[in-house]
Amino acid sequence: MDRASTEYLQIPVTAAVDPTGYPVQIALIASTARPAEPDWHPATWTTIDGIPHAQLLVGPDGGALTLTAGRWRPWLDIDAGTEHPIIAAPAFDIT
Repeated sequence: MDRASTEYLQIPVTAAVDPTGYPVQIALIASTARPAEPDWHPATWTTIDGIPHAQLLVGPDGGALTLTAGRWRPWLDIDAGTEHPIIAAPAFDIT
C-alpha cells in the first residue's frame, strides 16, 4: 500500500460462527510490537466472496490513521461476548 493512498485495509477472518455481529477493532503497529490500549481503532465488517473481513479506512484523506513507510502488522480485537480473541494478521509494507 502506498503511504499517500487512502483505502480500506481488509483482513479476512475465519471462524466457526459468523463474527460480523460482534464489535471489532483494529490496531496497526510496527511489525515487531504488540498493541497497547491507545492503538485500537473501531473497525467495521464487510463480506467478500462469502468470507467476513474486518476493515479499517487508513490514509491521509480521512482515514483512521496515516501510516508512514515501513512494515506494519494489523491486530484484530473481536468482542464476541464470552470469548474475546486478539488476532495477529500478516504484516505488510507501506511504501
